[in-house]
Parts: sequence; C-alpha cells; structure tokens
Amino acid sequence: MRIRVLGAHNLETADTRHTCFLVNENLAIDAGSLMTSLSSEEKDSLTAVLLTHRHFDHLRDLPSLGLATQDNGITVGLYGLSETLEALSSHLMDGLLYPNFMQRPTAEHPKYRLNSVASGQVFTVAGLDAKAIAVPHSAHAVGFILRSDRGAIAFTGDTGGGLEPFLLDSFKPSLLFVETTFSSKEEDRARNAGHLTPSLLRGELAAALGRGTSIPRIIAVHMDQRHEGVIRRELGEVSADLGVEIIPATEDMEFQV
Repeated sequence: MRIRVLGAHNLETADTRHTCFLVNENLAIDAGSLMTSLSSEEKDSLTAVLLTHRHFDHLRDLPSLGLATQDNGITVGLYGLSETLEALSSHLMDGLLYPNFMQRPTAEHPKYRLNSVASGQVFTVAGLDAKAIAVPHSAHAVGFILRSDRGAIAFTGDTGGGLEPFLLDSFKPSLLFVETTFSSKEEDRARNAGHLTPSLLRGELAAALGRGTSIPRIIAVHMDQRHEGVIRRELGEVSADLGVEIIPATEDMEFQV
C-alpha cells in the first residue's frame, strides 16, 4: 500500500491542508483536501472514500469533487457511520446547498453511493480489507484499519484517545496515523473537544507499553498550525522518553507498507 498525506493539519492555510489521505490511487480517507491536493486525473481515479465522522473539515470537498467528476461514469462509494452519512445527505448534499449526488447524474448511476458501516465491521473496499474502530470524539466517529497481503495501516481520525483497539487488532498495523491537534498546555481544551495532545498521547502509549503492547510507527497529523512548533517539540520529547518512533507529518509526505 502507498499512502500519501494530502493534508496534515486541522485548518487550511496558504501552507497547510485539512487532514486527508490517499491510499494507492483510488481510495481516500476523509475528504477535506481532495480538491486542493489532487490533479484532475487523480480525482477521476477515486473509487471510494472512507469517512471518519461528520465534521465539515472531513467532508468538505465531496460536493466539489462530485461537480468535478460527475461526468466520468464512476460511482464512488462513501463509507461511514450512519450518523455521518445522514449528516452528509441531509445537510451538505441535500439538493439545496449542493446537488444531491446520491441521485445525480441519475438514480441508477449516481456519483456517490452511501455504504453504512458499524464499529468492528470488516468489509472490502478498493481491493483491501478494512475494519472500522470506534473512537471517542465530540461526534460519533470511527478510525479505520486497512490490510493488504503485504501489511496493514491504521488511521485514528479525530479522537481523544482509545488507541488500544488499534494496537491490539488482529490486522497488526505497522503504521498508525494519530491526531495530535493541540499542544500539551491546551489539554483541557483537547479533552473537551475530543482531541489529543502530545501529553495525552504519551499517556496512551506509556500505558500500552506497560501492558507489554508493541507500538507501531506513529505518524502525527491534524496539528494546529498556530502551535505546530511546540507540538513537534513535545512529540520529539515523547518519542525520546518512550523509545517510540513518532513522525510529525507534512503535506504530500509518502509512506509505503
């Protein structure tokens, strides 16, 4: 599997993009940076998008992507919790703000087809095994583990913790993309919003190590650009103290499993 970090931050600026990933050429994880990161040819290659939750920065580009690719003859499967898909269809692509691409260009061959998944469910998408993992956040949310015949990777999506199911899963991911939105001094804010900080991540990893759980390579994403320097320094300290590899991501960084 080839993984490209389309966006590594929680806000879009001139230099940053919303957290979003491209797996191989045809599968996206969340949709906040698809329009600003992909060429026309790359957009036309998409066949599926896994959606972690209903917040706007993770759904944002689906209407524009629908407009840009509605004539290419490809129906893109959207996979997410029923609450996520309901918010998408009733608010963002309701036929008022944007066209209902679950019915256009035609009901028989729509641009998007909704596929509801539940926590713990294993399904096949874009030629890969996938598993949804419930995570604690301010909205109902899941992360995803993907597995090919060469290995597995995992994405927490937005979460305030709950890493153990990813670390202990039978798919055994060797790469775990974890959000670290705020610096450690903003721990109260992070807890209230269902996000992680380097100190909260430290607690999760230290507890896992104390139980004898091995930790895969950690890629930190969804960072607040305004405090990124502090977040990166604190992540470096956590990495050194625990002996765990933690890599803060940047836009367009690539990995292979």
